[in-house]
Amino acid sequence: KGQFLEPVFCRAVEVASMCLRESPSSRPTMSDVVLALNYLTSLQYDPNETNENSARGERGRRGQINKSRLDFEESENTPKETRMLNKDSEREQAVAEAKMWGETWREKRRQSSESDNGNLNR
Repeated sequence: KGQFLEPVFCRAVEVASMCLRESPSSRPTMSDVVLALNYLTSLQYDPNETNENSARGERGRRGQINKSRLDFEESENTPKETRMLNKDSEREQAVAEAKMWGETWREKRRQSSESDNGNLNR
């Protein structure tokens, strides 16, 4: 307790919950999890900061803005989380395309066998 800002802790819980998804293909890879957690732990928390600075996260440190890190309270998704969401979307798209291809292939095969059987019965 007291080692991380609440928004950082919430993001860590979100990463953990993503790992518990029922479908393995929608879970993040271990390298994604490690990168996300490394990023979250790199966001240092100083309990001696004033509440105002603490509430603003990384931006409040000595009046400097750390451009390499996102302020969790202003950002909906971290860059890695966005990539994971995009990866999930790409997987879903690829699976849908593969299913469509399989259905089309089976239909053509069925039609081909029906036409071959029709030619033999004449």
